[in-house]
Amino acid sequence: MTIGTVKWYDELQGYGYILQMDGQEIYFHYTAIAESQKSFAVGSTVTYDLIETRLGLEASNVSSAA
Repeated sequence: MTIGTVKWYDELQGYGYILQMDGQEIYFHYTAIAESQKSFAVGSTVTYDLIETRLGLEASNVSSAA
């Protein structure tokens, strides 16, 4: 599991970006959120797995780090 911070998330569009510790931004889709709430506030600390897709790295199993 990797730890990062939610940089941006749009509930209506259903996707956002996580800022990793190294400064890289990682895309995530609402279907990758492991919790029932399906939303995160900007600045929330999250844990996630990185997966390789045809478009690059993406987050999966995203959940609150609290």
